This record gives sequence, structure tokens and C-alpha cells, in this order.
Amino acid sequence: MKKAKTPSLVTTAIITTITIFTWIAFGIYRVLTSTPPVNVPPEILTPLSPELDSQAMSRLAERLYFEEGQTGPVLIPQAPEEEVLPSPSATPSASSAVSITPSASPSATPTP
Repeated sequence: MKKAKTPSLVTTAIITTITIFTWIAFGIYRVLTSTPPVNVPPEILTPLSPELDSQAMSRLAERLYFEEGQTGPVLIPQAPEEEVLPSPSATPSASSAVSITPSASPSATPTP
């Protein structure tokens, strides 16, 4: 018995379909795993001037420099602390107080 051979057009169509679905799957994976581009403001992207400012360089030489032992402690200003108000507490009233009294009476004790 002869086995029927599938036409080459059907084989090509099946391989093409598998390729298309694989391409789509990898495209979706690439979109989901890629990082978005970083938006950098144009003022940061402007090129720097390669020339030195001679006036700024002369002002650096005229500055006053301190050695490590010549300065006092550095005080960092802190924000003022907020005043903490006490939370209102519930005060017991006479109606909510529970009084416990002994319930022992002479009749409650067994007689011999």
C-alpha cells in the first residue's frame, strides 16, 4: 500500500503559520520586557563649553579655606517639632461602673 504524500504547499503553509505565531509571541514578549526610553530635558542635553572661565578661576584662588580643626561643630537646622496633643480619654461614669458585692449570705452557706 502506498502512503499518500502531503503536498508541498500544505507543508509550506503549516511552517509559515508556525513561524507567524512564533514571531507574534516573541514580539509581544519583547514589548513587555523592554524598558521605556528615558525622557531627558533639552537643557541637560545642551553641550558644555570647552573654554575655562578665567574670572571664575581667579575667584577660586581668592577664597578663604579652613583646615579641619579650625571650624566648629556644624549645626544642621531642623524643622520644628509638632506639638503632640493628648488624645481625649473616656472617663468612667457612674452608670457604666460595675460594682461587685459579695453575694454570700447566711442562707447560702450549708448548715450541718
